[in-house]
Amino acid sequence: MSDITENGQQKSELASKVGSKLLRLDLSIGSSAKRLGITQTEMTQLLRGELDGFSTEQLQGFVQELEG
Repeated sequence: MSDITENGQQKSELASKVGSKLLRLDLSIGSSAKRLGITQTEMTQLLRGELDGFSTEQLQGFVQELEG
């Protein structure tokens, strides 16, 4: 598997974790975006799986923020 494919898979898994955690927290898109320090548009993109604008490190940070 290429590095690009592995990175995409990792980003998808992290985005899924973020989405699951947000569902459990029952936060609105706006509240979720504010908590993660991104715009509502970026939050919507993240939840839709449009991950090109997000780094793996950024997504890992989101997961950590939601676990804290």
